Amino acid sequence: MKMLGLYAQVTMRRHTNKDTKWVGNDLTDLVYLSCAAAYADFVAAEKRTAEDLRQAHQVLGNKNNIFSTIGALVKAVHESGVQTKTDRMGAPESPVKGGPEET
Repeated sequence: MKMLGLYAQVTMRRHTNKDTKWVGNDLTDLVYLSCAAAYADFVAAEKRTAEDLRQAHQVLGNKNNIFSTIGALVKAVHESGVQTKTDRMGAPESPVKGGPEET
């Protein structure tokens, strides 16, 4: 399973690094983010976990789909050409410029 490979790589990396400080929810985050990183197209994670998952992807020869900022994630989604159902149906673009449309 792809998820187990990522989980094992990140867990091993953290256990062998004497400077790693485990805090609440780290293990839970690793389980769920390893699963997401294995099967989702795009994943956002906090900086340390994102870097660990990127390195695990590199070791395993996987494509990097991990982002540590929302801006980088949004840019990657737009560049990939992903569209919403509304976009695919050819609906006109929303006039929204940073907030909900006023009525």
